[in-house]
Amino acid sequence: MKALKFEIWGEFAHFRKPYTTSSPLTFPFPTRPALAGIISAIIGLPKNNDTCQNEQSYIGICLKNSVKKMRLGINLSLAPGVSAMKTGYYDVQKQSNRMPQIRYEYLKDPYYIVYFSHEDETIYNKLKEHLQNHTSVYTPYLGISEHIADFKFISELNLQEKQADSAVYIHSVINKKYVKPNSIELDYEDSEYFNVRMPNRLDKERIAQEYCEALFEKNCKAIKAEPVKYWSYENEPQSERNILFLRL
Repeated sequence: MKALKFEIWGEFAHFRKPYTTSSPLTFPFPTRPALAGIISAIIGLPKNNDTCQNEQSYIGICLKNSVKKMRLGINLSLAPGVSAMKTGYYDVQKQSNRMPQIRYEYLKDPYYIVYFSHEDETIYNKLKEHLQNHTSVYTPYLGISEHIADFKFISELNLQEKQADSAVYIHSVINKKYVKPNSIELDYEDSEYFNVRMPNRLDKERIAQEYCEALFEKNCKAIKAEPVKYWSYENEPQSERNILFLRL
């Protein structure tokens, strides 16, 4: 399988957990729909187009920086209603004392490696061209529009699909659905593992149709497990990296 390997990063990111409202919390990394949205922005697909997250799309993600979270107070402005805009003019000063400050949880210095493949060669080649030229149709951002994302093309890979008959080191975030039961080997002495339930596919109304249990190590370490199948490539001479896609 051919796949594109590229990096995305920024100063801050916020991928809101949908069940948090008054004090929004963030996922530790972009969900599969969020990654599909970033890719769609780069190649210029409409907002509700699901081409990059459909059954023909394969997306994997690795952490390159440790997960660091912080909280900041954000001043939100109340948008005037239709009745207040009847004259075509609204004095913002009238509601200066009604602007609530909301505590947002942010990711600091997020940096990710993304793997992408698509059965539609038009989509695949279009992304490849934009990545290589460092161009995008729309501005990619990390969760919310205030956090602009930068990206860099790394390489085009020839991934080798493999069947596991024993535990191997997986360097990407793991969707536990694709790992054999009781096969995950955790090293509690020097590692920090987290399991997070997150949306894995949205419909065109942005309603979650599928969730996944994602397992990752906070400090970017590989996790030893026995997946149903995985993909491997040569990272450097005599060194392989094994990845799983978030949805097969």
